[in-house]
Parts: sequence; C-alpha cells; structure tokens
Amino acid sequence: MNKLTKIQFTTFIDIISQDNYRASLYYDSTEQGIERKGLISLHKDRSVRLTKAGEQLANEINKRRETQDLAHMSIDERQLFLSNIAEQDLKDEAVIQLSKDRNAELRLRGVRLLIKRGLLDQKQATKFAHDKSSEIRALMVGKADLMEFIKDESYEVHDAIRKYISENNVNTKPFVDKIAHSPQIYQRLFAVDLVGEEYIPLLLNDYSTNVRCATIDRFADSLDSATIDQLIADSDPAVRGYVAQKVNNLTDAQIQRLLHDRVAGFWMQDRLDEYCKTYRRLFYLEKLFADVNGDMACSRREESLQR
Repeated sequence: MNKLTKIQFTTFIDIISQDNYRASLYYDSTEQGIERKGLISLHKDRSVRLTKAGEQLANEINKRRETQDLAHMSIDERQLFLSNIAEQDLKDEAVIQLSKDRNAELRLRGVRLLIKRGLLDQKQATKFAHDKSSEIRALMVGKADLMEFIKDESYEVHDAIRKYISENNVNTKPFVDKIAHSPQIYQRLFAVDLVGEEYIPLLLNDYSTNVRCATIDRFADSLDSATIDQLIADSDPAVRGYVAQKVNNLTDAQIQRLLHDRVAGFWMQDRLDEYCKTYRRLFYLEKLFADVNGDMACSRREESLQR
C-alpha cells in the first residue's frame, strides 16, 4: 500500500469519522486514489466501504489519536490531529513530544505550550537556545543563560535580548564583552546597541566601517573633541561623512575641516543649511510675537523645531 497524500489522508479521516460517508457524485480523483491504494471500495450508490487494509489503518489511526501518540504519527496526521484538538486537551506527554517535532512550526507550538504549562526546565531551555528555528531561540531569551546566544545573529533573538535587558536588572557585562570582541560582524554591530561608553575606543577602532559608523551614530553626543579630531582625519570617507551627519558638539575648527573635506563637505553643508532654515524660522517667529516668552510664542517655537 502506497503512502497517502495529504489530501487523501484528510479524506480518509473524513470517511472513518462519519457513519454514512457518501462519495461525491462522480467520485473525485482523491477518493479514487484511496481506492487504488486498497483502503476503500466505492459503490454505485456512492456508499464507501473500508477494505480489510482500510479497517486496519483506521484502527491504528484511532488508537494513536486516543493515546495522543504523536511520535508514531506522520507529519500530515500530526497536523490534522492538532488542528482538531483544543490545546487544553493535549496531555503533558504529548506537549513534550510536540516540542521535539521535526517540523519547526509544530515544534514552536510545543515549546510555547511547554512554557505556558511551566514544563520547561533549564536543560531544555539551553537546548532550545540552539534550535534551528530563530523564533524558538528567541523564546529562550531570559530562560537560558545569555552566554548561549553569543554566536546568534538572528534579528528575532537580538530583538528579544534588547527587550529582556531593558525590562530586567541583569548583569550583561560578560555577554556584552564577549560580543563586542566577537569575530562576527553582526554580533559586534549588535554590541553597539548594548555597550556603555567605555567600549567606544574599541568599537571605533573596528575594521568594519559599519561597526564604526554605528558607534558614531549611537554615541553622537558622547564623543570627546580629541576622538572627533581622529575621526575627521580618518582615511575612510564613510566615517568622515558620518561624523559630518551625526556628531554633535563640533567646534568651529572641526566644522571648517569637514566643510573642506571632499566627501564629508556635502553632508556638513547640508546639515548647516538645515540648521539655518530652523533658526530663520525661529527668528521670524520672535519678530512676530511681542512676548517671545509667551505661551503662544513658545508653542510655535517648539512646532518649528519639530518640523
């Protein structure tokens, strides 16, 4: 007997679940396919009878469903079974089995139920922290040790870590230090979001332009004048351009150097032009209102700055 296709299996379940299943008027190809596999016989009155092989298969399916034996169900059988049972009716043993499923979607469902029912232990959390599914790995953030994720480059996992750190008082130094020195560029980029100012020198000396520019963006208000001077003199035009676009607290001399830079000059001039437009708006607003400290004038100034 050949294996049933997904639609054939679904139809076979319909047949064994109904007392008086009637075939379609002209016997569709699905029912004929099941008949060719020796599981049913189709009759002229459209009635359907199980063959001996069909009865045996029906008994096996019903037994697996009754005992929730997911381990011995095919993927189609598991999906169909789970789509027709309420989560609260699943036994804990079935949930544990589901969390080990080869299918990532079903495994994710099982892991969520493990967490919901309080069945997830530390050993399992550590194992799932290295699952092929990034969604499952993300669920383990806060349940497994952060150090389990030092090589994980998934956006879902990084986002979960950011949220976990922002909402909990945890010691992140070992984790942050590890990813800041990671050979993986995406990990070092991720480190930029988490590190303190003490890591600025390390990240600004990174060989990756992306890491250095991300550091400039993150710490635009925290760079000292000497560091800014070094960045303006950097051989990488992208770095100099980022300084012109992002860094605050520039001295007049630094602005002049950036204006005369072949690449950064465009960005510095563009930024100055935007500042001039803003301040011109403020100047005309102050001329318009006699009381420049009045509620209306202050309100309009705030609106102008937000444009």
